[in-house]
Amino acid sequence: MKTYFQRPWRTIRDELSEYGGGLAEKHEIIVLTKRDALTDKVLTARRKALSRVASGKVHAISAHSGEGVTQVLRALWREIEASRASAAAAEAAVQAAAGTDQDFGETIA
Repeated sequence: MKTYFQRPWRTIRDELSEYGGGLAEKHEIIVLTKRDALTDKVLTARRKALSRVASGKVHAISAHSGEGVTQVLRALWREIEASRASAAAAEAAVQAAAGTDQDFGETIA
């Protein structure tokens, strides 16, 4: 049975799939807001509900108090760095396969 918090996540995932362009395959960072307004028990239940359908950690933040914001920013930065490293490695592999020097675009003899 889907909970209230699983349904919106599933709707977003479905819309990303329908849009195409590989959006549904991209990594996601899930964040629950209004952390300051939730008891620990409610927060735990909501995290568990989302964890059943989503991959990865479910973060919680409070815009009011700032709680959790630094952790989410760090998670975002890790994703950006990993994406850049992956793109650089893919580009290097393409260049190596093509037999060109990526700095000068000259064929290596």
